[in-house]
Amino acid sequence: MSEQEVPVEEHPWQVRDRLRKAMIAMSSDEFDQMMCKRFPGIFADRNKPMSETCMCWGFDVDDGWFDILWMLSLALEDESKQTGAKIEASQVKEKFGGLRFYTGPCTDRGYDLISMAETLSVRRCEVCGKYGKTCSSEGGYWLKTVCKEHAALLKYGWKAEDRGNR
Repeated sequence: MSEQEVPVEEHPWQVRDRLRKAMIAMSSDEFDQMMCKRFPGIFADRNKPMSETCMCWGFDVDDGWFDILWMLSLALEDESKQTGAKIEASQVKEKFGGLRFYTGPCTDRGYDLISMAETLSVRRCEVCGKYGKTCSSEGGYWLKTVCKEHAALLKYGWKAEDRGNR
């Protein structure tokens, strides 16, 4: 067997980066279908009417947070299997520049996992997944977490971080 034929295992960070690129390349509809198929218990309410759930609107976030939602869903699925708790999303959206992932009753660890994902989202561009900051629109009425490039493109104010007098 030649050296080229020897399978090389990918480092977990390489797998993560490959997954992130694949998810960002997906359309919102493709991501929606993939999430509902892979995590049917968590997104059981996805196709119910709006009189019963806010999940009827799907995943109301841009592509840059798809991998955060994927990793959160994997962790919540694991928590559900370990504890027997039925964890179901009731709404997934962006609000005030951050991810909001609402559920019905959940375990303490489940709420901690959700909080961690929501905290990660305010440092990741919602559009592309690169490092970002929560910026306000030109009129100051809307907040969105974006990278420097998308802040300029979408006309959100990007301010250099104030490091104080250190």
